[in-house]
Amino acid sequence: MNWEARKRSVLLVALVLCFGGLPLCAQNSGETKIDYPGASREIQSFEIAINGAIQKTFSNPDGLVSPPRGGCLPGYGYVFNFVVNIKRGMTWTPFGMMKTGEELSPEEKTRRIDGLKDELVRILLNSGNGFVKLQKNESIAIMAYFEEFNPMIPEGKETKTLILSVSKSDLSDLANRQDRYNEFKQKVKIVEYSR
Repeated sequence: MNWEARKRSVLLVALVLCFGGLPLCAQNSGETKIDYPGASREIQSFEIAINGAIQKTFSNPDGLVSPPRGGCLPGYGYVFNFVVNIKRGMTWTPFGMMKTGEELSPEEKTRRIDGLKDELVRILLNSGNGFVKLQKNESIAIMAYFEEFNPMIPEGKETKTLILSVSKSDLSDLANRQDRYNEFKQKVKIVEYSR
């Protein structure tokens, strides 16, 4: 009988802990719930802003291979990516590939990529308060891929990758403060590499 009483008390304690923990589980699951329609609106407006920066920096409309697309990653935040072909001065005609624009020097390519990088940092700074659905501990990342692909020489493809990321807390602290642009730029993590 002593064994049966112990068994009942252990079962009772387990039931109390189980039912007592349900409100906590429900509370925690509510914190991680994402408002996808609201996030989608924020993502779309930021895609438009990124596209404007690309069109301003790279004037050739054919150079944008993959337009800016964003998504929401639970636990991380918003991620955006796009692909620009720097050598997209070639157009397909019935007579073959024809050159349509001037050849960019390596210095001009670097200058344009750096200009786009600065423009993306400014867009992040100006859009800081626009990310209402983003949690304080989440981040925003922009991944830009720059191809130098010449269809006449397919094996000569070069790719440069540029990644900018910043936390929502840094965005909120310095949002729309143009006088603090340099301080904000220091908070943005920038990674660049070529393949």
